[in-house]
Parts: sequence; C-alpha cells; structure tokens
Amino acid sequence: MHRRGFLQGLIVLAMSGLPAGIAAQSARVAVVDAITSAPVGGAFVSLLEGTNPVSVSETDADGRVELQADGSGDFTLTVRALGYRDFTSETLTLSVGEYVELEVRMGVDALPLEPLVVVASGRMLSRAMEGFERRRADPTLGGSYLTRAEIERRPIASPTELLYALPSVSVQPIMTLDSPYAQERNLIWFPNSRNRAVNPGACLAEVYVDGVRVQQSLGTSVDDLVTASLLEGVEVYPRAFAAPAEFRGTGECGVVLLWTKEPESSRGSWGWKRILTGGALLGLLVGIAVVG
Repeated sequence: MHRRGFLQGLIVLAMSGLPAGIAAQSARVAVVDAITSAPVGGAFVSLLEGTNPVSVSETDADGRVELQADGSGDFTLTVRALGYRDFTSETLTLSVGEYVELEVRMGVDALPLEPLVVVASGRMLSRAMEGFERRRADPTLGGSYLTRAEIERRPIASPTELLYALPSVSVQPIMTLDSPYAQERNLIWFPNSRNRAVNPGACLAEVYVDGVRVQQSLGTSVDDLVTASLLEGVEVYPRAFAAPAEFRGTGECGVVLLWTKEPESSRGSWGWKRILTGGALLGLLVGIAVVG
C-alpha cells in the first residue's frame, strides 16, 4: 500500500475582513502532470465533507478549478483524470471567509509517483478592497494609501489622526463656541486656491466611507462615524482628478476614501455597517449648516 505525498506550505496575505456578497469558502485547485508540470485539463475534482460531495467540477484548459463550500470545516479533495492515478488529499481546513490554493501533481498509472499538493491560504477580498489593492498597485495614480497592517501599527482611535503623516493633508480640530477644544473630532482639508471663510486657501475634503459620501461640517466629523480599529484601508487623493471617477464628488477638492472591515455575519452589500453609517449620517446632518 503506497503512501500519499502531501506537502503543505502556508502563505499569509496582508488582508482581512469577510467580503460583502461572498458567502462561501473556496479551494482553488491547479492540477498538473508530475513529470512535465503541464496543466491537466478535464480532470474531475471533488470537495468532500466526510463522504458527502460538497462541490464537484472539471478543470479548464489551464488545469484550474475553484470549488466552494457553504460553511467552514474539514474537507478532503479527490482528483480523477484519464491516464492518471486517482488522488485523495489529507484533511483540508477551510475557515470562514478564507480560501486555500492547491497544486496537485498527478502521477501516471504506469509510474510509482506520488501526488504532491502545495497549499497556500489567504483572506478573500471584497470587491471594494480588490479595487483598493488595484489602485494601490498603480504607480500612475497620485494617491497615498494605508493598509490594515499599517493602520494597526498606529495605535490611534481617531480615523482623521491617521492622516497626519500623509502629504498635502491638513487635519484641524472642530472648535465651536460650545466646544472650543473638541477632542479627537477633526475636519480634513486640502490646499486650494479658493478662499474659504473658515480656512482660507483650503477646501474641505470630499470624504467617502465604504463608498457613501460623507459631508463634513462644523457639527459633522468622520470621527463621529467610525473608529480607526474598524478601518480596513485608507486612500487619499490631494487632487480630485486623480481619484477614481465615481468618488470625485463635486471635483473641487481632494478625496479621502475610508474602507471598513466587513463583519463575519455580513452576506449582502447592505449589511449592518452601511445601515448604521446611513443612520448616523441622517442623525448628524439634520439641522446642521454645512461648511462651504
């Protein structure tokens, strides 16, 4: 009785947060020939929970297939391909909102070769964070970015205080007659040639939280809506034309995009996070005069 080969390596990506609209965990499988490393198309790959098949599919011409599970747990993977020995993996653990990447090397029937599985894992990204990572990797954009790992290295409770070290951003506390020295509640400004009554030579930033525009005012700060501990990523564009087209607002000032973590229970694009954000906005904006 031959022994199955199972080599497991782990790559942890700097990502976290369960994406909105993604309810399944997945196994991303690449099936290749053990000798030539050529992709094996048309292989039947099954994801099993115990003896029950959870997902069954066929590899494409590149030898790749993705199988999804509705919940987390322990699974096994089987692969069958014409001209190759059948393969069954050892136990694979899929956690909530995560994926595993596997490369299965198939030995032919006539050769005593053991299949080899190489495993990698990481967090599945939401569409919003996929866009964030795509823009962060684009050198043609004039933006500044803070990832979750960078935010965690800055033990700051106020989201606006995270922007102190970024170029072209001015963060100033909200000071009113009833609260002349408000703590940890700031407005975000960018340089601008237009004179403003409150801050001459500067303009109030266009701010979006999870794609929802937030209007800053003397009574409304981003710090009222979210804490730094909930932030997944931050994008700053000192000039509106450099920001993504859908987030340029009036086009008169720079743009700040704040992306928050999705809770594990979220399943739709309008989970509790956006509902709370929208409710907070309505409560804060009613009866408040907007600066500008």
